[in-house]
Amino acid sequence: YYLKSGRRSTLRIEIPRGGYSPVFLRQEPARDTAPTSAPTCGDLSKDAEAELARVLASPDFPATGRNRKFLNYVVEKELAGCQSALTAAVIGVRVFKRGAEFNPNLDPIVRIEAGKLRRDLETYYLKAGGANPLRISIPKGAYRPVFSYV
Repeated sequence: YYLKSGRRSTLRIEIPRGGYSPVFLRQEPARDTAPTSAPTCGDLSKDAEAELARVLASPDFPATGRNRKFLNYVVEKELAGCQSALTAAVIGVRVFKRGAEFNPNLDPIVRIEAGKLRRDLETYYLKAGGANPLRISIPKGAYRPVFSYV
């Protein structure tokens, strides 16, 4: 049996003869072309800004207005090299307009909205942004965006 695991790989399930325990094997898809080299680091900033503009302008990006602002904020701060501004406390105050006394341990707004933004980005790249040369993602556990060439 073959299952799609939601990513670019296929999950294969095998049940050995005479056994009851399934064995899960991950298969990477065969690549038809040789991998192309990624652009140099000097181009990443321009490419990331262009990809951000493309995502935010797309009607197929399902994020709410404040999650668009959240994405714009974290990408701009990452490109500017201000990683200290990418904490839950700072994002809560600057993006979500919480007061200076905002405590991310008591108010989970940043974590909740980051989860929604991750889902919205995944949905966008599965539907409309599949052909985009660069992808923006925000891995779990942090608010720093990651840029990857496809």
